[in-house]
Amino acid sequence: MKIKELLKLYKEKRIKKISDRMFEIDKHIVIFQKKKGRKIITCDCLNHSKFCNTPIFCWHKEIAINYPIIDYFSKKINDLKETLKFNKEMKKNKMTDEEVLFMVEDLW
Repeated sequence: MKIKELLKLYKEKRIKKISDRMFEIDKHIVIFQKKKGRKIITCDCLNHSKFCNTPIFCWHKEIAINYPIIDYFSKKINDLKETLKFNKEMKKNKMTDEEVLFMVEDLW
């Protein structure tokens, strides 16, 4: 799945984090389980249940794996926007261009 599609699903709020190991994506539940010596990712979609003996990797699992990354950068970008908006409204003690550039570089 392309990153643009993942971002679109995130912006449309079609993915919900239920807990640290459970995600709901379009009425499907993805669960991260820890077993002895391995991690298992399960999904309740038709693809996963129909072919349960093969290592199916549905797009619901892909979104659930990428969700923490997308969520982290989304929050950082929103914080940066708020800071820049607040800085623009200030009359005194504005941030210099170097400080703004440092904040943008801090995203990476």
